Amino acid sequence: MEHTLDSICLAFDNPDTKHRSKSIEIISDIDLNEQEIAEVIIPRLVKYLDDSEELLLIIITQLIKLKDKIHSQGYVLCLFLPLKILASIIDDTVRLAAVNAIAQLLIFYSLTENYLSDVINDLVQSVNKFAIYSAVDLIEIFFTDVSMNLQLQYINLMVNLFTSGSIDMRIRISSAVQNLVSKNSRNQGFEVFFGLFADDSEDLVRIYAVDLAGVLKLDVTDKENLLRDKSWKVRYYIAKSLSMLMNENNTQRICQALLVYLNDEEAEVKTMAFLCLEEVFARQNENQSAQYVNILNVVRDVVLQLPNLNISIVNSILRLCPLVGKENCQEYLLSIVKNLLSEPSNYDYEVALIENIDCVLLVTSIEFIESNVLPVIIKLLEHKMWKIRIKSLSLLPKLGKDLGCDFFMQFLYKYLLKSLNDLVHAVRSEAIQSISKITDFFSSKWMQTHIFPEILEKSKCDCYINRITSLNLLIELYTKLDFEAFGDEIIIIIQRLTEDKVVNVRICVAKLCICILNWTVPIKYIEVLKVSQEKLKNDEDIDVKCIASGDI
Repeated sequence: MEHTLDSICLAFDNPDTKHRSKSIEIISDIDLNEQEIAEVIIPRLVKYLDDSEELLLIIITQLIKLKDKIHSQGYVLCLFLPLKILASIIDDTVRLAAVNAIAQLLIFYSLTENYLSDVINDLVQSVNKFAIYSAVDLIEIFFTDVSMNLQLQYINLMVNLFTSGSIDMRIRISSAVQNLVSKNSRNQGFEVFFGLFADDSEDLVRIYAVDLAGVLKLDVTDKENLLRDKSWKVRYYIAKSLSMLMNENNTQRICQALLVYLNDEEAEVKTMAFLCLEEVFARQNENQSAQYVNILNVVRDVVLQLPNLNISIVNSILRLCPLVGKENCQEYLLSIVKNLLSEPSNYDYEVALIENIDCVLLVTSIEFIESNVLPVIIKLLEHKMWKIRIKSLSLLPKLGKDLGCDFFMQFLYKYLLKSLNDLVHAVRSEAIQSISKITDFFSSKWMQTHIFPEILEKSKCDCYINRITSLNLLIELYTKLDFEAFGDEIIIIIQRLTEDKVVNVRICVAKLCICILNWTVPIKYIEVLKVSQEKLKNDEDIDVKCIASGDI
């Protein structure tokens, strides 16, 4: 059936919603002229702007499509009437769809400079907060595309809307300003919002003031009421942003604020102040050394008085060590480190210390590590809880890299080997992973001298778990071993354990054969490996067969 203007008009008046929706969906497909659209279709569409969300979205879609049928400016503006109405309703989905449709039409008809301001003013003058939200949305969309004169007009408009608006409106304007200054390199005129936001009664708006100060490089210390805000959420956000807010003119006042936040009664603010210490100290210069010493003094006093330290604070203090210099570290921070080590069985502190050992090492001596830190490491490696043993083993590669091979061999190597015999499989696996990581920075000679002999010894052990461990070590390390030097011994291990009576041992041999055959090894070993692989393919155990065949 061919639809005409008359048939569509009749369908519009149909009380059945589904029938009406279908008729609206095909408006853009009908042969209509500009006058018919402006004088017949648009007025009828306006009648249904209080309908369901689904129908309203269909109307918006059709209005966008109708742009291809209207070219005379006198008729063009009729498309905006229903969209401005829809941009004023409470349903955000429809409202935002209408705003985007208005934007598309403005761009399509090149009306950004000429008609945009009229649309925005119409929405604002409707005294409907949702219409005003839409006006602000349009300002955000087009701000960078309009002239400087229009930009300043829109800034003044938002100032007026903010000063006369409700809490919701002030929050919406604050959000829009933040979006605009973060996206635009030209931010002239936005400075006025900092004072408005900083003095607002709403916490969220004052938080926006902090963001604005950071982006516009404004001095937040000019607003003493903001620095000492009654809301802990605002103080927390300022503490979080201190390094961003710091400049060469306000360093002293920012440091004074930091001192206050380090003693804040709210734990969240205090913790955030400690977390920003690293960034603040990274920006220090010689002229500010006295100010930073004051901060360190407070840090030490506050930390030593706290009954329970947040682990984030501990990590922050340890990372401060290389930033404050050896002398300051020894005077102010090492006492904190020693105090942490004296805490009875605080696993989190001990792990944090090991994880940041490189920071501590930069400003202390190896003797300090040996006398104060080493006992902690050993205690963790021998801990009765296997999960803690795993965690401490995972830190050994870092310790080996930071403390050097000699220290590692003298104090830690024996505990690594001992872990290969742990009763818990997961601990043995972590020990193997640690050995693999250590071989990445210790010399190949170290592995050949200290690890390969262990592999040989365990492969001959009566305990099948040790034989499995030797094979798992080879699976992990085969790419790092010199087959020219150790190939014969590796092949002997494989040949012997291919006949092992324990299924799990033969499974590991099958995995090792697959790995080595996929690696570049001397030709003389390939045939021998294939013989072992064939035997395993015919093994009585189905799992061994599948792995040797490469099916698993």
